[in-house]
Amino acid sequence: MLPNMSWNPERQPASNQPADAQQTAVERAVRLAGNAHLTGPPPALSPSLSAAGSDEARMLRLTPRQYQILLLLAKGHQLKVISRMLDISLATVKSHAGQLYHRLGARNAIEAVYAARQRGANLHLPALEEPGIDS
Repeated sequence: MLPNMSWNPERQPASNQPADAQQTAVERAVRLAGNAHLTGPPPALSPSLSAAGSDEARMLRLTPRQYQILLLLAKGHQLKVISRMLDISLATVKSHAGQLYHRLGARNAIEAVYAARQRGANLHLPALEEPGIDS
C-alpha cells in the first residue's frame, strides 16, 4: 500500500536543509547550466585536426573523425573517455573505432596505433590546455 502523497504546503522538505537552502542550491545549478558549465567538455579537450593531421588522415585513408579517435587512442584514452571528450555517444565512438581498425588491418587499439605508425603516421596530438597547470 502506498503512503498518502497528497500535496501539503506545510510539509517540510525531505532533506535536513531548510527550504531556502535547497532553493539556493537549485538556483545555482540552473545558473551554472545556463552558463554552459554542464554542457560537455571544454573546447581545449577536443583536439582539432591541423593541416598535417588532415594529410595523415588522407594517407591512412581515414575520415577526419576516425583519425581524431586514433589520435586519442594513441594517447591511451579509453573509448568511453573519448566519447565524453568529443561529446558523441559511446556507440558512435565504437563504430568509428571499428571502422578504423578494419581500414588499418588491426584487431584493437594497440594494433591500430602500431599499424598507423608503421605506415608513417606521426600521430602527434596538438598541445592541450590543462586547467590548473602553470607553463
